[in-house]
Amino acid sequence: MILFKRVSLVCLAVLMLLVCVGCSVLADELENDRLRANVEDMLDAIIADDYSSAYALVEETVANEDFVNAYQGLRNILKGVESYEISILYVYQNYSTGTSGSIQTFTATYEIATEVGRFVVDSEMVSTQDGLSRFVVAPYEDTDYYSVGTVGNMKNAAILQWVFLLSNIVIIGAAVWAFVDCCRQKIKKKALWLLLIFIGFAAVAVTLRDSGVSLNLNFGWLTSYTAYVTYGGGTIMLRIMSPAGAIIYFVSRNSIICRENSEPEQTEQITLS
Repeated sequence: MILFKRVSLVCLAVLMLLVCVGCSVLADELENDRLRANVEDMLDAIIADDYSSAYALVEETVANEDFVNAYQGLRNILKGVESYEISILYVYQNYSTGTSGSIQTFTATYEIATEVGRFVVDSEMVSTQDGLSRFVVAPYEDTDYYSVGTVGNMKNAAILQWVFLLSNIVIIGAAVWAFVDCCRQKIKKKALWLLLIFIGFAAVAVTLRDSGVSLNLNFGWLTSYTAYVTYGGGTIMLRIMSPAGAIIYFVSRNSIICRENSEPEQTEQITLS
């Protein structure tokens, strides 16, 4: 029985890992290679102080006199940078139909790691143009992508942020406990109950911004974990995940378990007189 519990736990952990890996692969597949190449060409031109090459990438959308000041600002932000590593943070593709036919827009946000710090690049490219239609660079800590309280960044996190993050161990542990217990019991429609426990997560997130407060509800397998996140732009998000499927299982457990009739059989008594 101990071996069964361990195997079940390992299988569940592997499946969760495959989901995370699948999401990462999907983002990489959606990324447009030409957009990344244009972004890298722009970064190389700025670092090398090659104004003509940089402007050639945006000349279809930006006037030369408008790009002069923007170029100098980009030079100041990337001052001291000699080399970099680029990784995808966000990718989006949009299709629209106009008078000239179908137009596809590629939007991507990249993280740039350099010897002087980290930066975020917001970029956009339209299928009908050769270069970039948007290119914005900002220090990582000045953007909403800079966050404290997530699995990837707990540096300088407050005690409350650690409490929220570590609470995920209890939440996932409850789901694993319910999953293993369900496997052991004789239950009607066991496969459906196992599926409910495995994907039955729910999360509520409250986000505080300068513009107001927003509430978001998520259900299902890809529900985000419990976290108290503070962003570089001043945004605060409080998100709580619950193992809703496991809770429903434990509440219903006594009524769904098939119990054998334990009453002794009545035997006929014969009295001799």
